[in-house]
Amino acid sequence: MKNILTIFFLILFTGQVMGQAMTTTDPNQKSKNQRTWAWLLTGGGAAMAIGGIALTASDPDYFPGWIGPAMIGAGAGMIGGGIILFSAAKRNAAGSTNTSFLLNFKLEQQKQIKSLQIGQTFYPALSFQLRF
Repeated sequence: MKNILTIFFLILFTGQVMGQAMTTTDPNQKSKNQRTWAWLLTGGGAAMAIGGIALTASDPDYFPGWIGPAMIGAGAGMIGGGIILFSAAKRNAAGSTNTSFLLNFKLEQQKQIKSLQIGQTFYPALSFQLRF
């Protein structure tokens, strides 16, 4: 059990280290992706809300009475999510110009002489950079 927990935490830490490597261009790309998804959410939410309004005003015998208001609520939620993504994209775009954090994990190699033979050994290297 102790070995399983050790391996689990080692894999968890390694995944976090590998997943957090950022360069200075990544926040800009993240901001662009967030703006794209914000437009999709806002436009889809507006279309869903308009469709819900149209269903509410249509024949009540053809559609159940709860579908129109449910679509209006879902559309409003999607519009709210789009607005939140717009503000997050703006914050990420502003933050990318001010500061950047770089966490780099790679295997370095070193040449060694062992019993009159030249060999290479690899060791892990972790570097942190914080730029203002």
